[in-house]
Amino acid sequence: GDVYKRQDLEGRVEAAQKEVAEGTELRTAVERKLSFEQGKLVEMGKQITHLEQSWTAEKQQRITVEKALESSAAGLAEEKAVHQTLVSKQAALEEKLREAETTLLQQEEGLKKAVSTEQKLLKQAQAAEEVVNKQAHAVQVAHKLQLQTQQAKQDELQKRLRNLQTPISAEHATKELRAQLRDSMQETAHLKTVSYTHLRAHETPEHLVCRLLLEKKKKQTTTRT
Repeated sequence: GDVYKRQDLEGRVEAAQKEVAEGTELRTAVERKLSFEQGKLVEMGKQITHLEQSWTAEKQQRITVEKALESSAAGLAEEKAVHQTLVSKQAALEEKLREAETTLLQQEEGLKKAVSTEQKLLKQAQAAEEVVNKQAHAVQVAHKLQLQTQQAKQDELQKRLRNLQTPISAEHATKELRAQLRDSMQETAHLKTVSYTHLRAHETPEHLVCRLLLEKKKKQTTTRT
């Protein structure tokens, strides 16, 4: 019975030793696996730290980008305001330019009308001057004819007086010549010599304007030459 017990104990010891050896091997495997897992945890910790650093850098970059966007938005708003100001100024300048063009056109139109009016007045002045010259020439011709007529009559009277032979006939002829001379003077009494001063005194306002314009034109022509 003791042998059997001893064998049974030895068997149990061997089984226990085997279990211990298996446990040791299992423990070694577990330790190895634990060490591997710890290495993985350390590597994962490093990766997490790297990711945290990357996330922090990205967050900082995002903040920088947001600030840059805000600054760009402010600059864009300022540029937009400046652009609107420039557009308003340009519109005001264009309006002033249109007003200036309209004023210039009106002045040009007024100048054309003034030139046309001055040309008309010059033509009227020239026509009036021609009329005055013709009238003066006619007066001169009439006066000259009157003088010639009177001189011819006086010559004829003197000739008749020289041809008288008797005192009676001479007296009769003298009376007759005096009567003829009186009649001729009465016929030409309405013809009078008219001076330039007389013509100036009786000129109309239109003639005055025409004369002044002609004098102005003559002065300008004299100045240019």
